[in-house]
Amino acid sequence: MPLTEFVERVGQLFTTSTTSFEKFERLQTFQEPELPSYSAWMAGRKRESQQLYFSTTPSSAEMYRNAAKRQISATRVRVVERPFTSYLEWEMMTYQQTAKFGERILICDISESKHSNAAIEAGHDFLVFDQKHVFVNDYGTEGIFAGGWYVSDPMDIESYNQLFSMARVNSILLGEYELLHGIAATVW
Repeated sequence: MPLTEFVERVGQLFTTSTTSFEKFERLQTFQEPELPSYSAWMAGRKRESQQLYFSTTPSSAEMYRNAAKRQISATRVRVVERPFTSYLEWEMMTYQQTAKFGERILICDISESKHSNAAIEAGHDFLVFDQKHVFVNDYGTEGIFAGGWYVSDPMDIESYNQLFSMARVNSILLGEYELLHGIAATVW
């Protein structure tokens, strides 16, 4: 489905889900040219990028606050490989803000052999609402978010839920990951 429809449907589910919102991210390189924060980061202006991101995320904050009021669990599993790409460095910086909004962020580092898993390594980015609504992201050939597709087959939905669970089990909290690897939040 095209980007506009994808975003609209995901937004509707984010506001009507009853138990959980889960996000699995695997892509290591991506482009967000429409975001001033991302453009500043790519130009090497990291402090400006942080300020821009932190000042332009009120809609995300409101979504997460509403989810917390409804006692919706919001969990992201971010699969990473070291060394980080510039995009991934930028995204890790953004997690400082989304974590403040209530998102639980877990890192699954497949650079470490104990976390290596063919299914996790081959996974697409996807979203799961209430363990029954699955949307898979499409980044086109240029690595720019172009929309995605809705998964309706119950067996496929179960496969995505199992992949998310497997990645979650092989993950650690963002803060623990940063401590373990000597990554200071101010570095981002």
